[in-house]
Amino acid sequence: MPGYSCPIVTCDQPGCLGGSIRARRVCIPLRSDDEQTAFQQALEIGRLGEDIHTEGRREVETRLAEVVRLDCVGSDQTQFEVRLGSSKARERLPFEHIFKPEERMPEPAF
Repeated sequence: MPGYSCPIVTCDQPGCLGGSIRARRVCIPLRSDDEQTAFQQALEIGRLGEDIHTEGRREVETRLAEVVRLDCVGSDQTQFEVRLGSSKARERLPFEHIFKPEERMPEPAF
């Protein structure tokens, strides 16, 4: 069964007007029968990280925004998570913005 490396992007969105989002990239290695199943697994794992928490006096919601790529890395892999850091968003989105990562299958890396 091949292993896949699946970078995803999650976003923290403050629940107040004028708040900016922070994007966080995480790489999820996993084993799967094919790309479509790997994509579904990446979506499921990314959704597990969604939550609402408080930062100071603001409520912040963490949402899965995108599965960036599906990289087939061979058959000797196990599932684990590697944090790739975070960055400030380039645009402001309203708190009500709904990400739809399941609507865009990522391009192959090669």
